[in-house]
Amino acid sequence: MPPLILQVWLILLFLTTKRKTKELWPVALYTIYGILSFVFISRAIFILTNKEFLSYRIFTIIEGICFGYYLYLIIQNQTAKKILVALGVIFLIFALFDLKKSNADTFDSIPTVIECLILLSFSIYYLYEQIKDPNNLFLYNTSNFWVVVG
Repeated sequence: MPPLILQVWLILLFLTTKRKTKELWPVALYTIYGILSFVFISRAIFILTNKEFLSYRIFTIIEGICFGYYLYLIIQNQTAKKILVALGVIFLIFALFDLKKSNADTFDSIPTVIECLILLSFSIYYLYEQIKDPNNLFLYNTSNFWVVVG
């Protein structure tokens, strides 16, 4: 999770831009949830359940959904989108199963690895797709490029 100052800056930047593209909404929601989780949600979950890693497990699921949806919005190939949805559903089922079966006293390493592999693979695919497109002369001038690289 990015530092709190960076998250606040991203939200302020998003809210003050005149052109709010629909692709950036999942990133904004993720950032807002990250701030709320850091400040309030993780402490509340720990106080209510006395399980330290439960909030991290929930955060992994929300992060996977937000960034998976973001990649779904920016990827152009329909086949890649279908594969992303299928892998996203598999990730969600596995992460919820892992959340249910575990006692949430340990770090959720397997769901995190699965999420990272899916997001990294489709981020690389997005960059490949953009480099292949001759209309993108200045790819680094787009917000999508910087979100994916970040």
